[in-house]
Amino acid sequence: MSSPIAKKTKSNLEKTIIKSHQKLSHNNRINYLSNLFIGLLDELNLDEISLLDIGCGDMSIAENLMNSRETINAICLDTYPLPEQYKGEEKWEKYVSFDGRTMPFEDKKFDVAILCDVLHHDFEFADVILKEACRVAKYIVVKDHFEYGMVSRQTLRLMDFIGNWDMAFLYPIDIFQKKHIKMY
Repeated sequence: MSSPIAKKTKSNLEKTIIKSHQKLSHNNRINYLSNLFIGLLDELNLDEISLLDIGCGDMSIAENLMNSRETINAICLDTYPLPEQYKGEEKWEKYVSFDGRTMPFEDKKFDVAILCDVLHHDFEFADVILKEACRVAKYIVVKDHFEYGMVSRQTLRLMDFIGNWDMAFLYPIDIFQKKHIKMY
């Protein structure tokens, strides 16, 4: 997901590409994924849910989840430091920056950790990220995409290029119950 803090300055071309991506696919994709995650969270039958969105990007999934259920309280984690101009803004109070490896939370602080399209960015350290997610959350949910041949590889490369235009390619992420991971 595109993050407004990932790159300080953007050219007019970059702004146009990001705006087009937002209109053509980003918002629909965020709504689809949010509905998928709400369904999974509802299966847990928890009165309240503390959620960690690892590799949160622009935080839109976490915000959608909190808007869908008042019982969800989210913290958003990513590798970018929060710029001074965003400090003190209500939207960014739930944002935490980290080194991409060690999550700055105590064991089992969260009910659920979500990793949405994160692991493929840092596949070499996916096991480290998943272990950390398992440490800080009772359940993890992982949604990612992988290639299945040359055509899907090129399609994914193009979509990643556009979707992550203003981001560095280092993320961590998790999802659903550790003992039985659901694959969709």
